[in-house]
Amino acid sequence: MQSGIMKWKIVLILIPLVTVPNFALKMTDAQGYEVFIYYIIAICGSLGVMGISTLVSKSKIRKFFIYIGDKTLYILIFHFLAFKGVSYLYIITNNLPITDLSPFPVLKNAPSYFWIIYTIVGIAFSIIIWEIVDRTQKKLAKESK
Repeated sequence: MQSGIMKWKIVLILIPLVTVPNFALKMTDAQGYEVFIYYIIAICGSLGVMGISTLVSKSKIRKFFIYIGDKTLYILIFHFLAFKGVSYLYIITNNLPITDLSPFPVLKNAPSYFWIIYTIVGIAFSIIIWEIVDRTQKKLAKESK
């Protein structure tokens, strides 16, 4: 019984994944019947994420997500710096004016797939900074004993 419910929760994630790109609906713009549709999509998405989360919590990738989750404060602090690094490299490689670096938080005219690059670099850079700080602190503490 429980695994059947789990499968339905995961299938429910397909509803928002299919409808959102094809149905331009914002919470602030929904009127009339659209409010009902918005709530159905939101509930399906929430249940789908809960189902996927339960599966992930039982898989081998769980440790990776725990590691990332333990570093969320560092990710929050350093991801904007990483975004600027990615933007700078894009500007340099495409011979764009350096003033294009000023929009916050990311480039306005970057290709649509750049969110993937920003995500990976933002997380990886932040974790590398954490590792450097953590290892330095441990080394200094060891030397001071």
